[in-house]
Amino acid sequence: MGKKNYGSVYGDPYQRFRYILKYLENYYGRKTKILIPNAFDGQHVLNSVRKGYKVDCYETIKEFINGGTIGNYKIVGLKNKLDYFKMNDDVVLFEKNFYEQKIEREYEFVYCYKSLHLSENKHIPKDRKMRKLLSSVKENGFIYIFYHLAVNENDYINYPKEQYFRKYEMSKYFDDSWEIILSIENNLLSQDKAHPYNEKDHNHLIGHIFAKKIYKRRKYKYNYKIIVNESY
Repeated sequence: MGKKNYGSVYGDPYQRFRYILKYLENYYGRKTKILIPNAFDGQHVLNSVRKGYKVDCYETIKEFINGGTIGNYKIVGLKNKLDYFKMNDDVVLFEKNFYEQKIEREYEFVYCYKSLHLSENKHIPKDRKMRKLLSSVKENGFIYIFYHLAVNENDYINYPKEQYFRKYEMSKYFDDSWEIILSIENNLLSQDKAHPYNEKDHNHLIGHIFAKKIYKRRKYKYNYKIIVNESY
């Protein structure tokens, strides 16, 4: 897998990720380009390129981009990894907050892993973040979102509504222009290993949704022809 310690401080890519990539390859009959709104230190970026995909990704945490230390974690920056593995031709890294940008490009696959809940994105309303994500998907393109649910839905202190979804809330963002392929919201907590910003093993209640944009809603312009009959 390359140089020692050049993996992600967040661990291996999410295990479901490789099955999603295989699904996409079977659907399109080719590799495609992926949008990852938060790259971290390359957790899913490097794996995507190794499997033959190109990636556009966003990240604002300087330690993830250039390397450094967060708490007890010494991090090899994504730029360093891209240089080492000679992946610069396959990855475009934007040092910006994805959710603060104007949507200028649509993708055949958007992969959103934990991005909605990160502290650097918490100042942005949840509805706005969802609009940005869904607007970034091409017609006949796909999106996969891994998200956190409130363990106690009535606790808005520990589980603020702009950070944590309530049961069945996520699916409401997908209207009839979408086909939901997979939607799972767990009832049992899932363990998450220690990582930067949360250095103890901990638990989350998680959900994930995989959907295809069937058609893009279009704004129609109407032209009116007005005929005035004059009487003499």
